[in-house]
Amino acid sequence: MKFLSIDCETTGLDPATDKMLEFAAVELDTNDPPGHGSTFRALIVPYAEDTYPPICLHVLAMHARTGLWTSLYAGMESISKRPHGTIITIKKDCRERSVICHADQLLNAFTCWLKDADINHNGKLNVGGKNTAFDIAFLKALDPQWDRMIRHRTIDPGVLWLNKYDTAVPCTAECMKRAGMTPNVEHSAMDDAMVVGSLIMSGLMRIKP
Repeated sequence: MKFLSIDCETTGLDPATDKMLEFAAVELDTNDPPGHGSTFRALIVPYAEDTYPPICLHVLAMHARTGLWTSLYAGMESISKRPHGTIITIKKDCRERSVICHADQLLNAFTCWLKDADINHNGKLNVGGKNTAFDIAFLKALDPQWDRMIRHRTIDPGVLWLNKYDTAVPCTAECMKRAGMTPNVEHSAMDDAMVVGSLIMSGLMRIKP
């Protein structure tokens, strides 16, 4: 089965008021080892007239540690010098697409990548991620069309790394511990999408045919 591991970084937890800052998707196939699929990353910058909502210190610190604020500022400077509505493509290779865009341009940039990378997934996209309901809610807040692109049933690595003693679905850090992986502290969208994709793939290996 082919699927996309997705992740987004935001200014907070409420898709009605908070803003998406970064989005990433990694293509995976349960018949192939990780690393064979295409990747997509978007830095999402505001228009000149836009403002960010108040951001808590935890989120400020996390995004400062990954360098996301610096990247967003540089991206905003670059896109402001271009015609209104221009999407900046940093890496055009369909196997490793990276763009700078405004929030209302994300769906178009993502759809172009799907077409260029020949990613069909037989209709709606199979999606995996940790707490994908959060990511999908932010995507749908940008454009309701996202709801038509993504299957409602998603893959959570926590379910694949459950054991009989758990009282709740394990978090990403616990899944990584059980998989023998070094805990991820970066929390960039691409890093998290890759980590979760690897956890899903390794978790599936635990399931006996």
